[in-house]
Amino acid sequence: MRKFFALILLLPLCIFASDKKDVINEMKLLIEKDWILLPMHGNEKYHKVEILNDEKIPIFVSSILLTDSKPNWRAPVNVSAYKGKEITIKYGDLKKEPSITQTDNPAWTKPYTNRARPLFHLTAKEGCMGESCGMFYRNGKWHCFFLNNPYAMNPRGPYFVSHAVSDDLTKWFYRKPIYIPTFDGKTFLYPTGGSAVATDDGVHILWRFSDGSVRYGISQDLESIEWKGDIPALAGKKSSPDIFYDDDKKVWVALGEVDNGTGIFTSKDLKDWIHSDRFDVKLYAPTLHKIILSSSTVSTKYLITNFDGSYIVGDFDGEKFKPISPNMLRIFYGDVYGLKFFRNAPKGRNLAVPFIAQPPSLLRDVGQSFTNVMGLPYEMRLVDAREGLRLRVGLLPEIVEYFGEAEDALGVSHMDFQSNIFTLPDATGNNFALTFTFDTTQIDTFCLGAGVLRFDYSKKYQSFIFRRIEDVKSTQPLPDPLSLGFHDVMMFVDSYLIETLFLDGSAVAIIGDSFINPEQQIKIGATGRIYLDKVSRIPILATTQAQRGDFARRYLEALKKQEEKAKESAKKTEQTESQQ
Repeated sequence: MRKFFALILLLPLCIFASDKKDVINEMKLLIEKDWILLPMHGNEKYHKVEILNDEKIPIFVSSILLTDSKPNWRAPVNVSAYKGKEITIKYGDLKKEPSITQTDNPAWTKPYTNRARPLFHLTAKEGCMGESCGMFYRNGKWHCFFLNNPYAMNPRGPYFVSHAVSDDLTKWFYRKPIYIPTFDGKTFLYPTGGSAVATDDGVHILWRFSDGSVRYGISQDLESIEWKGDIPALAGKKSSPDIFYDDDKKVWVALGEVDNGTGIFTSKDLKDWIHSDRFDVKLYAPTLHKIILSSSTVSTKYLITNFDGSYIVGDFDGEKFKPISPNMLRIFYGDVYGLKFFRNAPKGRNLAVPFIAQPPSLLRDVGQSFTNVMGLPYEMRLVDAREGLRLRVGLLPEIVEYFGEAEDALGVSHMDFQSNIFTLPDATGNNFALTFTFDTTQIDTFCLGAGVLRFDYSKKYQSFIFRRIEDVKSTQPLPDPLSLGFHDVMMFVDSYLIETLFLDGSAVAIIGDSFINPEQQIKIGATGRIYLDKVSRIPILATTQAQRGDFARRYLEALKKQEEKAKESAKKTEQTESQQ
């Protein structure tokens, strides 16, 4: 009975609690310019924001990182259709009105200035970076289209398609987005992936959209797109279509997901597509790429790559793909969630770029305004190895130009130890490459740690193991055993990610979610006996060797001119004094 009366007494409180609604604030804003800029902060909680036009029709609805404090960045919303009119902005429970500003020219090309950005990796300027939807070479420059949500740090729409340009694949500069999401009053329409290829006619674009459609268009100025139509044959598939033009077969090729497999679609004009073949492995965001065998100048093979860095080698006759590899192979390991080739690369170069996913919670906790990153571009070769046809990766010559003077990072000439972990005394900070040689003959496992992350090689299981603190994130078997003996390794440390390249080209292991602060040190260890040699730290500088040489030359020339000017002035003074 007492319990009954207690429930009766609590019932009004329960009813009151159930009727409590989220606080919704609103503000009015007279539109005087083309864009409003919403204040954002990575540490802010997500607030549902609804923007209504003067007729109370929604023109923007999304859950975003709106803040009423000092913003990390400002995210643009196009309101050019409502100049001279008043709009209403509804938002969640903030303590005060957010400082929304207006502009006619969002600072699309302004460089970022916030701390701890990767020095030689491409990131979104602000917000969440999604996968690449077009990487190509055109008119002497490298271009990257990529998905970017400036309203969020988590992977979600609506996505802009941002555009970055580089002269050397290392330093990237932002351009105006080539696509801005549209809103129909209920939902946004935006790309979710795809690709682009440059030809003499322009840049051909094939993108999948949030409504499931696949659209084909051409861009001449890389700021706007002339849409040519939908591609029904590719619509409805989940993964992003990747296109390339096979100049030998005179055919366009696109890969896409089909039931329990991967479909190969071909076209002569990029408008009418035929489902010409099926590959009985289900891949996400697969790509087809033509590559010449390194030992030959005429033997051409084809690669089908998966989003996670795995691949298979085969032949392609313009319609059908015939696998040569008995199963999927792998060249990239770890936090890889996308792999794309640069199209139209000059001089027969084959350049692949992994997309590296990072936990938004980490980047938000340390106060950053971006998440996710493009990995280094790698030179790809196809070799006839003992095990069969295999990809090998190579270091980009362009990044070597930014190398400084190598320094000892071990403190002794070499180290020989048994089942232990050592901290490298001089391998601290950021933006550097660490090189070393280790012997696999007597080890059971080898480990490489930075921050809270660790990368292990298990000889017994022939696998790479990736850990966060002590939790195993993933275990990835090696298709070919790592040979016994000495292996040369180069590890790139760049703010929030570490890429470890085996210099024989057999593997790249990527850790993408560790914040590397200036005091953090690299740790190397093993179970079993290990021999460690030639441990060096190479700083990666903001300028190339040629740029530094040019600066030194101009500096010396300026000093010489100052000396000559000083001598001339002293001579005039001496003449004046002698006349007096």
